[in-house]
Amino acid sequence: MSFTSLICSVSFISCHPAAGAHFTEFAEVLEKNKVPYEVLAAEKATDAFEKRKITYQNFAKEIQGDLKNLTDEQADELALTVAKKVSKSTYVLTDVGHPFIKKVYLALNTIAPHVKKIAYYDNSEAFVPGGYSETAAQIMKLADSILFANSNFAQNGEKILESPEKELKLEGIQRIGLGYFPLDEATVLRKARFSDAKVKGREAFLKEHNITNPKQILAVYSGGANSEYFTKAFPQFCEILRNSQKIQDLSSLTIIFQQHPRALQEGDPDGKLLRELAKADSKTAPQIVFSKLKTIDALTFCDLVMYYQTGMAATFALASIPTIQIAHEPYPDVLVRNGLCPSIQEAGTFCKTLNEITQNGGKEADNEALIFKGLGIRKNWDTILIETVTNKPHTTTITEEKKE
Repeated sequence: MSFTSLICSVSFISCHPAAGAHFTEFAEVLEKNKVPYEVLAAEKATDAFEKRKITYQNFAKEIQGDLKNLTDEQADELALTVAKKVSKSTYVLTDVGHPFIKKVYLALNTIAPHVKKIAYYDNSEAFVPGGYSETAAQIMKLADSILFANSNFAQNGEKILESPEKELKLEGIQRIGLGYFPLDEATVLRKARFSDAKVKGREAFLKEHNITNPKQILAVYSGGANSEYFTKAFPQFCEILRNSQKIQDLSSLTIIFQQHPRALQEGDPDGKLLRELAKADSKTAPQIVFSKLKTIDALTFCDLVMYYQTGMAATFALASIPTIQIAHEPYPDVLVRNGLCPSIQEAGTFCKTLNEITQNGGKEADNEALIFKGLGIRKNWDTILIETVTNKPHTTTITEEKKE
């Protein structure tokens, strides 16, 4: 496998789709400021760059883009190839959600120790279940600097966890609070929900699914794709629905199931559970629709959102959509820990909360300032990014944990 080598200030290496979407924004900022860069991407991260028409090299193209197909030895060989490709760069900026990045860091330590490794922690939460945090911890321990999307992790001393009970120690590693969050999506969604698009979207959905009740409650369920979600959170959601329909009539509730694309690759565990639930012959059961819509389109006309552990949680709130976290146990994301969203674990509370939202007409308070604070958003994130990758003095505080 061969790549065209370039002398770049920054080489992006991306395997994780969430961070890949952020990197497209970063690449445009670097382009605007005439900072040379290149992009190496694989797996679902390539979709974001294609969508924004940003040039990239698919370093896993010859293996059909799936890094899981590699043996450990093959992965080491590919990581060495990638490391050689970026060895002339001043910085590599990588995501932290894929174990392949650790192999690239180890290869760089051997063949190009002069290249500064910047790990980008794109998540706004201190701990992410399902293996993300464990992988991120291994990668961040090998980095020279960590760039946090949520600036609170760098400036306000908030802890990062590698497990629910264990703090991640990052001695001697520079922390930089970027303060980036993709606000455009929330802004567009909020405007759409206060326009004719909401009315038209609702009418089209009701017609397509032969729903004659004009007051039908349309609830989007935003699905996840990790072991915690598949084995604990989603089964609890199904159990809550099963018990709730015994407490009250839920036939006026339609659940629009927005399944995570990766769930099908994992064997469709949540889809199978929901189909079993839908088979139950009960006049008080909610209607379940396996959505073919894009999530953003379903969110435009829904009355509320139900979810567990998703990067879109803040987007729901910023768009003023009534939101409920449903899980086996509370997950203290930005909404729950700031009291902006209830976390429900049993049927009685679910019924009560659903009734309250319905009686309130689906109106949600404007909590933008509180959400911004919880997400650690900074308006000058683009300036901080340029300062980070051009070795300029930062105009804002960064921290460095010292070894004792």
